[in-house]
Amino acid sequence: MKLNILIAGLILIGHPLLAQESKTTSHNLYIGLSNALGNFYGGDISLDYIHNNKLSFHFTYHRFERKDPALPNDYSGGLVDLFTFGENYPNERLESIAFLGGMVFPYKGSKKGRWNLRAGFAYSKFRKPFDYKKVDSGVIGNLFVGNYNWQFSKAESMSLILKPELEIAFFRHFGIGIHTNLIYNKDAFIVGLGVCLKFGFVRGKLAN
Repeated sequence: MKLNILIAGLILIGHPLLAQESKTTSHNLYIGLSNALGNFYGGDISLDYIHNNKLSFHFTYHRFERKDPALPNDYSGGLVDLFTFGENYPNERLESIAFLGGMVFPYKGSKKGRWNLRAGFAYSKFRKPFDYKKVDSGVIGNLFVGNYNWQFSKAESMSLILKPELEIAFFRHFGIGIHTNLIYNKDAFIVGLGVCLKFGFVRGKLAN
């Protein structure tokens, strides 16, 4: 919630400053909300800036998860999983704050479309469950707290990200994007396709 408010504030503050140069240059400043599927699933929230339909800058927070391949077949999380919305579910998880830069190219055949080719680095946190131990708390106990205990191993490191995207700015303040996620981290390699909704100043001089 705090991140949403921060990004909205940056857009409101930045728009009057950008508008001063609107006669000679083109600016785009917008928020992106995306979901992605692949060998991991998840999504991100981002703040994007495009200068003169050429240079692209992308600041984002993303979170990707997947079921632990070593999860026992008879695992049951009990009602605790429901009450915590799966927060303590034994899955692999990568969370990152990333900054990407890139180039923008027109999409042939559409004045509203553009290719946004970006790459960059991220500070990432990765967790992975291990040391599963079966517990017997009785029928009632297992119903509430599950039938296994485990621990999480945690690591922090840098990630390399490639994120090419086809953006379609249907309107001045709304558009969509279809992108590929390629994230390399020493603990995980993530590949997937995502769809992004974009809100803000999605089109610059193209809207005139």
